[in-house]
Amino acid sequence: MDPAEPLLPPASPDHSTRLGGATMPGSIMGTVGYMSPEQAKGFAITAASDVFSLGCVLYEMLSGAGPFRGETTAESLAKIIRDEPAPLVRRVCPKDLEPILLKALCKDASQRYSSGDEFHGALRSMQELASGKRAEAPLLGLVKGSFVSLTDSLLGRWSHRESRKEWAREKAIPEVVALIGDERFSDAFELALEAESVIPNDPVLNGLWDQMSSSMTIETDPPGADVYFKPYSDVDGDWRRVRTAPVR
Repeated sequence: MDPAEPLLPPASPDHSTRLGGATMPGSIMGTVGYMSPEQAKGFAITAASDVFSLGCVLYEMLSGAGPFRGETTAESLAKIIRDEPAPLVRRVCPKDLEPILLKALCKDASQRYSSGDEFHGALRSMQELASGKRAEAPLLGLVKGSFVSLTDSLLGRWSHRESRKEWAREKAIPEVVALIGDERFSDAFELALEAESVIPNDPVLNGLWDQMSSSMTIETDPPGADVYFKPYSDVDGDWRRVRTAPVR
């Protein structure tokens, strides 16, 4: 038996488990309503993809509904790839805010803001310009101010996520490699799982899984069972959750 292969706990009586296959490239991961067009197509994501997702969140904050919401997942993906968002009514989206939001939602990633900082800067500039217009209706000023304040909070979270991505790529992955070299496969596996939660489908990380564990697909009937593991070297230890089935 492979000492690097994690043990799986017994399935509950109403779940049957089937093992096989390996991870397939090009899978689509993420919350459909906030995916960028390139992510919906299964392509690599960039900072501009995150700008698109943030634009979806801000659009929903203003309108109460996402810009590309469909009746089914397939319809939502098609809208993201093909359709333009519906125009926002002026009472919830002042005229100088709409072009900023639409730029963030461009289908072509090269036409969007290149980063969250650039997007934030455009919103800040709009707020400063609006604050200097004495004739502006107070309600619109309030909408803009509140919108930018909420955006500040969201961009703060975005910056935190970017720092976590940097940790995963610059620190976690090299440590995983070192742990594999020391044959500490369980420690490497756990750290790799943590890094994967931050940078899913990272090609460097994907290339390391076979060096510390056995590849498998886990499906349950019905789907949705929690999958746990523990190493052979720690049979008295606690089960550690991997994720919810299916696992591919």
